[in-house]
Amino acid sequence: MPETPTQFWQKIVEGVAIKFIIAAIVGAGGIVLTWLTARSAYLSGRPFYQVAPYIAGVFCLLAVGFYYCWLWIERMQVYAAETQLKWLREIAERDKLRIDKALCLQEYRLSRRTSLGAPAPHLGVVFSIFNGSVYPITFEREIKGFLKFGGMPLEGRLVATPEHLFPDAEPHKYASIGVTLYLREDQARMIDEALQRGEGQPLNLDQLQLTVVGARASDEIAPQTIDLYQARVSFT
Repeated sequence: MPETPTQFWQKIVEGVAIKFIIAAIVGAGGIVLTWLTARSAYLSGRPFYQVAPYIAGVFCLLAVGFYYCWLWIERMQVYAAETQLKWLREIAERDKLRIDKALCLQEYRLSRRTSLGAPAPHLGVVFSIFNGSVYPITFEREIKGFLKFGGMPLEGRLVATPEHLFPDAEPHKYASIGVTLYLREDQARMIDEALQRGEGQPLNLDQLQLTVVGARASDEIAPQTIDLYQARVSFT
């Protein structure tokens, strides 16, 4: 499982601390080696300039070792950041808020009563949509598209049904979506007559567009629009 941002920054802080510890060890080691070399030269009676090359060589070895240790720690942090970014890109590329076009009509109603303060006749439809992504998604209230009844487009104002608050859809589960279409009188009369005659007509959710937002604990994916082309549900 990729690390969280908190763990990521904690690793960076730990890496900086390790650098300071290594620098302190190298500095202390250099001082000790210099003192030992100078003491050895003093005890042997040789002049300092004869042992100076040895001191320089020791410092060169320490500097090269410290340099490679420093690069290794830096590479560890870069690798951790690259791994985190690669994981986020893979998630975004693989899941892209994939919504399976599995619609199932739950409820259909044609009402002439006042709804949302508007006296116009309206057609209400509640259907289920499947969340095929690996994280929860939230449906926004803005809906675009139009409905068809018996192959004929229904003109009107399409809004989200107020009693459906569009809760989050859990991964690999269905969520109920409700839409209300305010109809013209002639279209409401046509649907009403068809229902009174007992005629079963297909109801098409034609090019219905839902804007959804997917979120995880660590980040949020930008809203994306899902197009449901020619998704057919039938009622009797």
